[in-house]
Amino acid sequence: MEIVLTTIFLLLLSVWVGRQEIAYSFAGLHIAEILSLKTFSTYLLLAILMGTGLLLLLPYHAENFQMGRLSDLVTVMLLTILVVNSLNMHTSVVMAFWGAIGGLVYFYHPSSGAYPFLSLILSWLVMPLCSVFLTYLYYRLIERYAKQSDDHLLQRFYNIRQVAFVGVVVCGIALTYNYFLLFNPLLSAVTDHLSLGKAGLVVFLLVAALLCFVAAVRRVRNGFGTTKIINRHIASLYSLITVIVVSTIVSILCALSIPAVLSANQVKECNNIYLDPEKKYIHLLNVGTISLLTPLLAFLLSMLMASLIDDLYLKTAIVVFIVMLSVLAHLYFNQWMKHSRTKMALSDELHRKEEVDREMNRLDVLAVTSQFDVLSKEIDLKQRELINLSLYLRQQRDYLEDMSKRLLASAHMEDVDEMRRVVTQQANELHDNIKLSEEMDQFFTQVDEMHKNFVGRLKMRCPDISEREKRLAILLRLGYSSKEIGSLMNIETKSVEIGRYRLRKKLKMDRSENIVHYLQLL
Repeated sequence: MEIVLTTIFLLLLSVWVGRQEIAYSFAGLHIAEILSLKTFSTYLLLAILMGTGLLLLLPYHAENFQMGRLSDLVTVMLLTILVVNSLNMHTSVVMAFWGAIGGLVYFYHPSSGAYPFLSLILSWLVMPLCSVFLTYLYYRLIERYAKQSDDHLLQRFYNIRQVAFVGVVVCGIALTYNYFLLFNPLLSAVTDHLSLGKAGLVVFLLVAALLCFVAAVRRVRNGFGTTKIINRHIASLYSLITVIVVSTIVSILCALSIPAVLSANQVKECNNIYLDPEKKYIHLLNVGTISLLTPLLAFLLSMLMASLIDDLYLKTAIVVFIVMLSVLAHLYFNQWMKHSRTKMALSDELHRKEEVDREMNRLDVLAVTSQFDVLSKEIDLKQRELINLSLYLRQQRDYLEDMSKRLLASAHMEDVDEMRRVVTQQANELHDNIKLSEEMDQFFTQVDEMHKNFVGRLKMRCPDISEREKRLAILLRLGYSSKEIGSLMNIETKSVEIGRYRLRKKLKMDRSENIVHYLQLL
């Protein structure tokens, strides 16, 4: 039973490697534009098979794992990935492996220096940092060619496409060989326990390789290949190839007991800190999750599993408990994320509604203000017309008074013919100004039209007001003096003063109140 579960767990780990490690390495390559999915799948399958064959031709002799420790190691790796993934955080099979190995070595050999510090430092720190520098160099090199080359634009695109082809093949071979350096001793322990020999190892490796291929293609189809900056991702791909090749050569030359296997997730996130500066804090958080949380959790779980020794039932109970806890955490986290997204969407909707309301209010204010400005201009125009009309009427009044004086003077002439001639001339002048009464009526009609609201409020205050008093109130509101009102209404100034007194009495005003101000505020 233990060997069956260990085999299943190893195959699940290979699926995770293909889905999250190998496929993630090709993110941002514009699969739909540079490489079709069919072409990408063909090249990736070829690369994975070549990497598997290279591992079989150049086997790496690492120390074998005892079956009990192997089951604990694989279980801890799978539980670590499950727990971190349930929280939608980035994780890595390699970092889980390093943490689990560290816990087992520390538990079984607490005083020895058996832990592979050189492999750990190369895989965990040195190579990912070197990859950032290499990404910068490759990107500058590709950008210089893409911008400064004399080739036609289509020729440059074709060359970049060929570079992507080569990168997919070489990176696929390097990644497969690099990751299977870990799986080879694990699968060898399983095949040795089952007495399957070399053929069984080959079958297990091919099954794991095909699972990696299927998981990687499905992940690419479901979401990768949508980033716009092609050159940067090609540069990151080639920097990953370079550090894998260098780490493999260092592992062979130094004869490390555990090879310096890199985490593609960790390297890619380190590169993204430079490639995607707008989201550098998110990438830094991902690097911290991969480099710190994953190995630390694996270390603690491996110590726990090793401390139980041969208590299979308790181990199984702990595994089931952690799996259930991870599922519950995943469900809770998803619900929390949905709630947060819904709350954010509602907040955005309310914010947009407030913006729309503010904009509508602003437009309403602008409309009212514009209408008010138009009405103000019309009122000012009417006001000027009334002023001009009143001035004209005053001139007419002065003219008539002058005409009256001239007629009186002509009445005392002794020469009848001369008197007739003067009277005839004055009659003609009067004929030209015969519309005086019509102009007066027009003036008061316009005044009444302009001050409809005022007249209505005036009648509410004083229902028994006469037409003559109404016109007097309007002229007082317009600021005319008593003399000017008398001239416009063809009455004496004394009559205007009497009219003002009667109007004050009807409005029940105090003696201290100014009637002009009172009427203007009415």
